[in-house]
Amino acid sequence: MSLISYKRGQGSIVLRVKIRNSSVSTGAGLSGLAYNSAGLIISTIADNEAAATTYTVAASKIETISTLGTFAAPTATKCRFKEVDATNHKGVYEIQIADARYGVANAKSLLVSVLGASNAAEVDAVIPLRDLDPYSNVVQEIAQVRERTGGVVHYIDKNGTDASDGLSPSTAKGSTDLILKTVIEAASAGDKVIVGPGVWALGDNVVNGPDGVNIYGAGMDVTRTTSTASLSAEGKGCILKPGSNSAIEDITIEGTLSDGTSQSPIGTIDTGFLDQATFVNAVARRCRFIADSDGVFLRNSSPANITLADCIIEAKYDGLATLEENNIIVAIRTQIIVTGPSATGSGKSRGVTAGPGEILCFDCDVQTIDGGINETIAYHCGTTGTIKAWGGSVYTSGGAGNVFDADNGGTLLMLSGVDYDRSKTNGTITQVSASEDIYHADIFLTRDAGNAQDEYTVVWYKNGTPLTGGITLPKIQVVKRADGENLVALTAMTQVGTTGTYKYDETAAANRLTAGEAAVALVTATIGGSSRTWRRPVGRDSA
Repeated sequence: MSLISYKRGQGSIVLRVKIRNSSVSTGAGLSGLAYNSAGLIISTIADNEAAATTYTVAASKIETISTLGTFAAPTATKCRFKEVDATNHKGVYEIQIADARYGVANAKSLLVSVLGASNAAEVDAVIPLRDLDPYSNVVQEIAQVRERTGGVVHYIDKNGTDASDGLSPSTAKGSTDLILKTVIEAASAGDKVIVGPGVWALGDNVVNGPDGVNIYGAGMDVTRTTSTASLSAEGKGCILKPGSNSAIEDITIEGTLSDGTSQSPIGTIDTGFLDQATFVNAVARRCRFIADSDGVFLRNSSPANITLADCIIEAKYDGLATLEENNIIVAIRTQIIVTGPSATGSGKSRGVTAGPGEILCFDCDVQTIDGGINETIAYHCGTTGTIKAWGGSVYTSGGAGNVFDADNGGTLLMLSGVDYDRSKTNGTITQVSASEDIYHADIFLTRDAGNAQDEYTVVWYKNGTPLTGGITLPKIQVVKRADGENLVALTAMTQVGTTGTYKYDETAAANRLTAGEAAVALVTATIGGSSRTWRRPVGRDSA
């Protein structure tokens, strides 16, 4: 006898079976059995177990059921048993077994057998145990597996309806543009928001993304979000403030004002009467950010950082800007186009501005074209600002066009490999040879589909290019964020083939991250003749 399947680990299962009368040939059900009927045996065994878990009347391991249809956890080491309806459902009995029997790790099925009582024909119930819950939104669970998240996958589409649950493409929300803000801001860490094609007009509103929430569009210029919110208006700020440990991909965000109002498509600001939250470890990939004034804008008194990869920035004042200490922008293969002047820029057009703060550019193309009458600058360092650039190119035009300008104690560190006009420079510039390399590491955490191990993967880079060799003694350590205690003691990593990518798989339950737990992964390796260490916050819900 096979029953409908359950999700592995599902609890409070009420199981009903029919026991036939073995003393007759009609196949009639047997009535009159009870939890204390002599000889009664209820046995369970998972497909991957060698020994059964058995409950017998002889050992007083079977209890009655107080309320049929309502699960009540049996006493430890026992199960529950009771006849359902001797008149209308003769021979049908209810069985309640401890939740743990349906949660055997990696089991595909559970066999429940009832036997031993007088005149009772033996009955077997095979219960398939699955990764997906057949009683829930299967489309949502498939989406969670596909997106590798334990959180909720939210869908927004122009053909959707805001009254829908938004948990599948066919039940997407989207009859109003502002649902985009509503869904993103209501999401929780680990959730993913998938936004369909079209223009999503936010009006005079901004979106403050929660930590650990990823946002995916249908493609740069395919999914567009617009806003008229001012960067400096009370309660507003940057159009999108991403959360910490979050990603934004394949979307265009545009500030649509052109009257001199300051706008920034993405970033954070907490100066004056603005108090947008800060964020760390945010990543934007394949995005276009457009505004009449600023592109990516960080001005937060708390540490803030974002990485841009394969993005396009279009602005008229500052393309990339950091205006506080410990505010950092990393741009990789990103095109920065500043076509000022903006009415808000006081006659200034600057591609990359750090003052204070730090901006790192890897293989970026910076253009400041026909800019302001006062400044047309590709790289500008303000007070204690630092800009470091490797590869890419710089182009400026206009009578006030400079490639670099450093003032107020700013420092520009320029590595070789950038194509620029060396005659167009002003201020303090440190020219460093290519032999002084910059290394960094990307640390990733994933879980296998069976939730049996934490999988750490590390890619090392030299000057923005992944390394495939020259890495020795790679090791990883994971410490709990709560108390600094080791979750994974310092241990060696192994290379994935000959790729230069290294991995470590943690299978011990005591050393794996639990839901909602945060940790810090530290990786060390000897590269370029020196031992180097990198750190990254990780968590199961935001990896």
